[in-house]
Amino acid sequence: MESLWPDEIASSEQVRSPVQILKEQASLLGKMTKNILLGEIQAVPTGQPNSAYAFNILAPSLRNYRYSLFTINYNILNIYPVYIVLDDEIFKEIYSYKSENKAIKIDYENEFITTLKNIFRSNKVKQILTSLMVESGAMSSNTR
Repeated sequence: MESLWPDEIASSEQVRSPVQILKEQASLLGKMTKNILLGEIQAVPTGQPNSAYAFNILAPSLRNYRYSLFTINYNILNIYPVYIVLDDEIFKEIYSYKSENKAIKIDYENEFITTLKNIFRSNKVKQILTSLMVESGAMSSNTR
């Protein structure tokens, strides 16, 4: 029987899905902090064909305290654009304009990666990470 499908189903330019990139970064946060803090990708209910996920920072020693940095939303049939909804303070730090709508439209993978880098390296995120690391250390020394 002859296949009527295209010879090349997978794209020649292997594009990673936004959630795959988030999972990689979540894993790296755990490695960088020796699992004192973890990145957590949490599915957010949405109608098909959309996917939505929250990126949380999880502090296991603080009774699994979670801080939600942002959510993403995209159509799984197109992958890009992806929309990121940011925490207000992070949005104000990264973007100089005022907007009621905190959803940022990202059209390409490299733009998504650059935006994530700006988010993760923002002063607000550094402050959150430092505070959670210090508090987690205080909790672990109190339990010894």
